[in-house]
Amino acid sequence: MSRVANESDAAGTPLPRARRYYRPCTGPRDVRSTIARSCRGRAWRPANGPTLPATVPVWSSAAHWLETLAAALRTPQGEELRAAAKVSADTLIDVAAADARAADSRTGRGVTTAHETVAKALGCSAKTVQRARTLLEALGFACTVVPGRYLTTQERAAARAHHGGDQRRMASERALLVPRSLSNVHLPRRGSFTSPLPSRSDLPKRADARAGAASRQATKRKIPRRCAPRPPIGVQRLAAGLAERLPWLARGHIGSLCRTLVALGLDDTGWSAHDVIDMLDRRNITLGLYEPYPGSQRDPLALFAHQVRAALPDVDEPPRLRRGREAAARAAERARARAEREAEDARLAAERNDPVIQARIAETKRRMREQLAAARQQARYRR
Repeated sequence: MSRVANESDAAGTPLPRARRYYRPCTGPRDVRSTIARSCRGRAWRPANGPTLPATVPVWSSAAHWLETLAAALRTPQGEELRAAAKVSADTLIDVAAADARAADSRTGRGVTTAHETVAKALGCSAKTVQRARTLLEALGFACTVVPGRYLTTQERAAARAHHGGDQRRMASERALLVPRSLSNVHLPRRGSFTSPLPSRSDLPKRADARAGAASRQATKRKIPRRCAPRPPIGVQRLAAGLAERLPWLARGHIGSLCRTLVALGLDDTGWSAHDVIDMLDRRNITLGLYEPYPGSQRDPLALFAHQVRAALPDVDEPPRLRRGREAAARAAERARARAEREAEDARLAAERNDPVIQARIAETKRRMREQLAAARQQARYRR
């Protein structure tokens, strides 16, 4: 009998079975594993590509990133996302450890391994690795900097000159990061903590309390409640459309989004939710900016207001007003063409009913018949 079976009988409870589809030689959870080079690969990539802005936080270390990820998986939200992705916690940690080995040890960026490469190293399927990486992005622990794609003819030639092989595709480039909600936690320094409770000497005395109560009753008066003015209905409709497309803008109360739109001067008379989102997308693509995952944003509404305020000077006319003006111009052009056709039809109808014109037409037809008859007669004599 084997040693494992003896230990199981001695303890009285059977040991858990080892996971069969993982190769034991890979060491999936050892960040210092020797397969780091094999996970990085030697595939060619373009030299100049889009990068993440400096505002996106970097990790402190691979070990801290893995510990924070394991803690996030134990939360109700992490468990719900993991169950929806149909990925076990062990599989997610194994794929995360493989990505951590392939990332830059200082920043956590530069993960360029393909799904098939990680799957071959761990002994699982590429679809499992894809689902695990999608779950990492949903949790806010990773983001895609450059999506994978097929190489062009010139890029395939450059890749062949680089490593001598036939490379047709380029894997996605990813960055590993820690969400701001989990990274901005600081403990107070030693000796700097002050209790919010008052000291015993500062507590009110009974006589002072009675005197203060009497004076408050004498001077107490009802203060009218001040209510903020309700935003216009156009702003409310635009805010509802944005909250439906971008739900994280109305996390607390949709009134904050309404006040932001009022400050920016936006309403549904000139803008729709699609117009606002399209304006931000075109600006980010032009500047080469990356939109961070909503879970990693400290204040999504403030970021939205900043981007809209920076993009508005490039807009000459609100899109909805421009579309209305263009539609009115097209309608006027169609009306003018219709009026011209009606005038031409009226002129032709008047000519058909004019006796002088009809007499001229009849005279012209008579001369043409005579000329045709004369031509036929001459042709008959020639035969």
